[in-house]
Amino acid sequence: MGQIGDGTKTHRSRPVPVEGGLSFRTVSAGLQQTCGVTAGGLAYCWGDNASGQLGDGTRTQRSRPVPVAGGMRFHAVSTGPVTHSCGVTTEGAAYCWGFNGRGQLGDGTTTDRKSPVRAVQ
Repeated sequence: MGQIGDGTKTHRSRPVPVEGGLSFRTVSAGLQQTCGVTAGGLAYCWGDNASGQLGDGTRTQRSRPVPVAGGMRFHAVSTGPVTHSCGVTTEGAAYCWGFNGRGQLGDGTTTDRKSPVRAVQ
């Protein structure tokens, strides 16, 4: 599904560099997607995107990192167990995106989101 981030869908038994020349401060790997935060605080995700869990505003699967929509700066991003992701911005706000069938995005709805939405406080 592309969650390795090397531009392929090949299974790997050894580490390989993530495409794009980015350096990540933190990385979180889920079952279907991987997300990371650069030293500058920008979030990128890659892998399956059937529920919008990459946060790039599409449902297109990506085998290379794509920026999370909105241009927000994050301290950290975490992938959910399967099809959603969340992050905490440098201002301390929580945003989530992806599958929301059980309200796991925290926005008060059960609507899937392809771009980050702020969790209700």
